[in-house]
Amino acid sequence: MPNEALTDSVNNRTLAAVIGTAVVVGAVAVGVYGFVTSYVLESAGALLVPTLAALALVILVVAGLIALGVGASLRLETPYW
Repeated sequence: MPNEALTDSVNNRTLAAVIGTAVVVGAVAVGVYGFVTSYVLESAGALLVPTLAALALVILVVAGLIALGVGASLRLETPYW
């Protein structure tokens, strides 16, 4: 019986991973579409600098979250995990 609980847990994690990946891919697709239609096909004009600044900020935030995640794996190396 314990194997069934483990299988259910793995299935739930797999489903969550697939949904999470789909959400990220969808967000990236919408972002790329918006970037292409707004800046590549048309002149960016006065919004180019704020857009680049926002993009740089997003990159910094994502890099910070990745760094926190990498550091968290060191703190979670306990017998419980």
